[in-house]
Amino acid sequence: MHARLAGGFPPAPMLSGGWYPVASRAGDRVTISVDGTRFAVHESFLELSEADRVTSVWAFDPTRTGPDGFSDLTSAVVCPAGHHITGLGPSTPRCRCERCGRVYEIET
Repeated sequence: MHARLAGGFPPAPMLSGGWYPVASRAGDRVTISVDGTRFAVHESFLELSEADRVTSVWAFDPTRTGPDGFSDLTSAVVCPAGHHITGLGPSTPRCRCERCGRVYEIET
């Protein structure tokens, strides 16, 4: 099962629109894994999916700074294990997660 925030701007380090694996559910709390860190979120703030989801999202990449001193906006992906993959082109059809070693088709 995977989850993403139903709306609004997510707290760091979540990527807006990114799907993250659900580690556990207890009552109305859902624990999600975000790039190796677990967060408990009330289920009313989440959209849930039974399928693995790999969706390209726009995010600020803190590893890339523009001439104005702020992070560059980049296309990014969250793999089904919850790892962030940044620096992709906006029309990249698939990506490789260096941490998982797997290649994923990206939803459009």
